[in-house]
This record gives sequence, structure tokens and C-alpha cells, in this order.
Amino acid sequence: LKLITEHPQLLSRILIAVVAVIIAPLLEEMLFRGLFQTTIRSYIEAFRPLIASSNKPEKEQTTNRNGPWLAIVISSVLFTMTHNNTGHWPALFVLGVCLGYSYEKSGSLFRPIFIHAIFNATSVIATLIK
Repeated sequence: LKLITEHPQLLSRILIAVVAVIIAPLLEEMLFRGLFQTTIRSYIEAFRPLIASSNKPEKEQTTNRNGPWLAIVISSVLFTMTHNNTGHWPALFVLGVCLGYSYEKSGSLFRPIFIHAIFNATSVIATLIK
């Protein structure tokens, strides 16, 4: 957003907007949800048998329902920390959690990519009309 305000040339602003609205959401969601969140969740699920109580009958054993949420939180923290403006970190963390949840619920990267693109587009538009 700072870049787009520093470059008054139309072509520069268009290129920055394309990167912010299309390329960044695509790459970041593939990395943070597609790779990190999925990998973290897989590790948590791999250790589930070690966590579950072996004294209880199989029907009574609780599954680790916190696995997806723990993966969402960890990947959201990583997502947040990659952004330079620490003042935006609380909002970016909430966005990361929403993106992670949408990925878990849909099982597809299309939904978080779309949400991320809409978020970035709204931010770019708001910055440009100031």
C-alpha cells in the first residue's frame, strides 16, 4: 500500500495493484494454507495415535479435533509475521485465521485465494481514493 501511494505513475500503480490483488494472494495461499497449514495438520494427525488414550475402548477415544485449529493458528502466525507493518498484525492474524478456516471447510485453495484477493483489492481501492 505504501508503494502504490509513492508511485503516482498510472502504469506503476496498475502493476502494483495486479501484484497485490492477483499474484500475492495466489502465492501466499499456496504457501501458507496449501503447504504450511496442510503439512502442520498432517504432522498433528500423525501424532494423534500417540496422544489418544490407549486405555479407553476405541469408541470412547477422543480424536484430536484441535489439529486443524492448531495448524490454522500456526500458519496464521507465520502469515502475519511475513508482513512488515506490525501495526497491521492483529488484522492480518484474524485474516489468516479466516483464510485457514475457509481452506479447512472447503478443502480447496480457491476460496481463501478469492477472499485474500478481495481483501487486498479493498485495501488498494481504499488507499487510492484517500
